[in-house]
Amino acid sequence: MGPLDYPLLAAIEALRALYWLIILRWAMSVFRPQRPPRWFVTLEEWAERLTEWLLAPIRRVMPSTGNVDLAPVVAILGLWIVQQILSLPLSSR
Repeated sequence: MGPLDYPLLAAIEALRALYWLIILRWAMSVFRPQRPPRWFVTLEEWAERLTEWLLAPIRRVMPSTGNVDLAPVVAILGLWIVQQILSLPLSSR
């Protein structure tokens, strides 16, 4: 593994973290308690702050699907594709 591989690995891990944050945000919105505790609301706000920059542009471009928000699915698919492309130089060795 060369020194140029470390920034690539860091980018892949950042994409993986963003992927899990989007899943966390989706799960928290689906399984939100009636009266959520303060820690839940705080975690929900952080997940929104860290993912909204990616989800908002997708929502603007996608057609309306009613109550179903497909932006997280599109974002996760896009993140997975970018992660696979970034992994190509590492897997070719």
